[in-house]
Amino acid sequence: MSSRLLTATLFLALLGAACSKPASEAPAGEGPTGGTTPPTETTSSTPATTPSPTQTTPVKAEPVKVTTGHSPAGGTATEAHWLHDPEKAKQLAKAENKDILLLFTGSDWCPPCKRLEREVFKKPEFAQYASEKLVLVELDFPRRKQLPLEDRKRNDLWKRHYGVSSFPTVLMTDTDLRAYAKTGFRAGGPANYQKHLDALIETRVLRDRLLTRADSATGLERARLIDQAIESLPRGMPRHSHGDLVDEILDLDPGVAGELRSKHLLARRRSQIEGHMAAKQLDDARLLIDDLLAELAPTGDVAQELFYMRAQTNLMVGDTEEAIFDLEAALAEKPEGPKARMIQRLLERHAG
Repeated sequence: MSSRLLTATLFLALLGAACSKPASEAPAGEGPTGGTTPPTETTSSTPATTPSPTQTTPVKAEPVKVTTGHSPAGGTATEAHWLHDPEKAKQLAKAENKDILLLFTGSDWCPPCKRLEREVFKKPEFAQYASEKLVLVELDFPRRKQLPLEDRKRNDLWKRHYGVSSFPTVLMTDTDLRAYAKTGFRAGGPANYQKHLDALIETRVLRDRLLTRADSATGLERARLIDQAIESLPRGMPRHSHGDLVDEILDLDPGVAGELRSKHLLARRRSQIEGHMAAKQLDDARLLIDDLLAELAPTGDVAQELFYMRAQTNLMVGDTEEAIFDLEAALAEKPEGPKARMIQRLLERHAG
C-alpha cells in the first residue's frame, strides 16, 4: 500500500471514531436553581412544542431487567450508564431510591450538547457520582443519524410531555417522573456540575418535606400544603408532571378552596391558551379565556391573569378599546399584583 493511500485510510478511520457514538456512552437547558443566580447556560433552540393540558403520561413499558452504572463490590465506576426509556428508569429509580436525570440532547449537531458530553458526562468522576445518586436517561434527537422509529416516537412523546424546546435540556425528576428542576450545559467540569445537581436535588428535598406534612393533613389544609410544595419548584418548571397532586386540589369543593382551585385550573389550561395565541388562533384563545372567567368567577391574581391574557389577544387583533377595558379590569383586581406594573405601562402606552 502506498504511503498516500495509507495516510488516507488512517484519516478516515480516525474521522469515523470521532463522529460515531457507542450506545454505551453518554451524549452530550436552562432554569433557576432556587438559590443564587446560576452562571449563564447555553442551549441550541428547537421549535417550541406546547404540551397539551390533557396529555397523559406515556404508556408504561413492561418490566425489564436493566443494567445499572454501579461498580461491583464497591469499586469505582469509570463510565456512566444511560437508559433510553424513562419508564424503565422509573422502575430502577424506585428499586434503588434514586432521582432520575433526563437528558434531552442533539448529540450529533448541538454544540453545547457535545460540550456537556465531553466535559461532564464522559468523565469518570461524573460516572462515579451518578452511580451513587442517579438513574440516567438519554433522549436523543439527532439530525445526521436515524434512530429506530420506536425510539423517535418515544423521545418525541416525552419531549412534548415536558414541553422541552431547547437542547441540551436536563430535567431532574423524582421516582415518579415528576420534574422538579431544569438545567442544561454549565462550564466548570464534573465537580462543578455535580455541585450544581446537588443543589437541584435540595429543591426536591424541600418539596418532599412539604408533601410529608400534607400527608398528615386533610381537606383545605392538605390542599394548601400541596400548593406550597408545587410552588416551591423553580419558576418555569413543567408543573403538569405533578398532575396527580393538582387533581387533589381540583377535586375540592369550590366553595371551600375557591381561589386555590382556580389558580391550579388556570395553570392547567394556560398552556392551551398560549398555544392558540402562538398559532394566531386568537378566537380560540379568547373563547377559552371567556369560559374560564364564566366557570371560575375568579378574583385576585387569577382574574388579573385572565383579563391580562384577553387584553393581549385584543391588542393582537388591533382592538385597542377592548384591550384597555381588560387591562383596567386586570389592574383593578390586584393593584399590587405580579403583573400590575406591566399592565400600568401598557395602559399608559395605549390609553395615554
